[in-house]
This record gives sequence, structure tokens and C-alpha cells, in this order.
Amino acid sequence: MSEEVNFAAAARKVNYTSPLTIRREKTTTSKVADKYPDGIHINGIDYFYAPDKQTGELGPRAVVIFTEDNSRWFWGSQVLVAYAKQWFEDYGGSFKKVQAVLQKKPVHVILWKTEDGGHPYIAAYIEEDDEDVSGE
Repeated sequence: MSEEVNFAAAARKVNYTSPLTIRREKTTTSKVADKYPDGIHINGIDYFYAPDKQTGELGPRAVVIFTEDNSRWFWGSQVLVAYAKQWFEDYGGSFKKVQAVLQKKPVHVILWKTEDGGHPYIAAYIEEDDEDVSGE
């Protein structure tokens, strides 16, 4: 074989995770909502497609880190996935730009549990007094 294989690039294609998870312990959105009823400050978020546990189909996912416990990360709820998608669109899909903005000014988000058709659901709300983090 005359071509060299880029093993790191090949691994990234099947490694559905985020650099934000490295050396951090996974927690759940539910536990974060319970432990921090006044909200958390998101200082890092990643947005990518990963397989669903039950169906195996690729879908949007968000990995979230927060200042209240920087040793942990969690999978974002549907609302946080929507926030991440918008922020990544605003910054041209740049992971580095989104992280730089959130490191400079973490976004205060309040999480709470609710029921959606009998299933637990984590809602999220960004505090109104926070500055706009969009790229506009």
C-alpha cells in the first residue's frame, strides 16, 4: 500500500465523543438539574451527530461542561442540543470559536424536570440578563 493511513482521522470518524469529555466524569442532565436548582454556567458545549442507543440512527447530540463542576460533563437535553446547533451555526461550525466565547462568558442556564407525554424531559432557559453569544 503506497498511501499512508491517517489513523487519528480514521478514529475520529467512528469515535462519537467530544474532546470536552476527556478527563471528566459523565453525569446526567437530571442530576445536574437536581443539584443546581438555580442553574449552571455553560463554559463549553460540543455539537455533533452520534448513534442513538436504541435505534442506532445518527442524530444530533450535545456534550455540555459547566463551571459549577468542571470535572463533569453531560449529554444535553433536546433544548440544549438546539442551543448548541444554533451557536455552532452562528460561528460557522467552529468548535474553537464557540469554546472561546463560552470560556470568556459562560452562559447561565436553568434546568428543570418536566413531563412530556409521561416521559421525563429536561427543559432549559437562558437567563435574560446574559449577553448574546451569537456570532452576529
